Amino acid sequence: MSKVDQQMQSFVNRTYDEIEVGNCLTFPHRLTEIEADALAFVSGETDAFQVETEDSAPRELLAEAVAGEALLSALLKRRLPGPGTEIVAQNLQFSGALGVGDELAGAVTATQKHRQGNLIVLSAC
Repeated sequence: MSKVDQQMQSFVNRTYDEIEVGNCLTFPHRLTEIEADALAFVSGETDAFQVETEDSAPRELLAEAVAGEALLSALLKRRLPGPGTEIVAQNLQFSGALGVGDELAGAVTATQKHRQGNLIVLSAC
């Protein structure tokens, strides 16, 4: 397991008071076959042409880019802010597809803090 994979499996929590506007975290991650398979499934990419049979040629496993939201969610819930994070709203745009071996780099930046409700607005890409 690579160092990045080990880090993605670790959990780090930063409390509301520890996070300042401007704090940023970038986290690279290479997509594994298991993750691509799971993302394809949850994004609905289960068309018959993707199912391999003994007679069929192997096909590249792809998931729509929107499946990357799951990886972004993992970044928020594991790294910044970390465990206990509740995502209350999203405004995301995706295009393309994700495949095995693709290196993704998620980045989140704290842009606003609201004491009422301990809400932090994060910009992500």
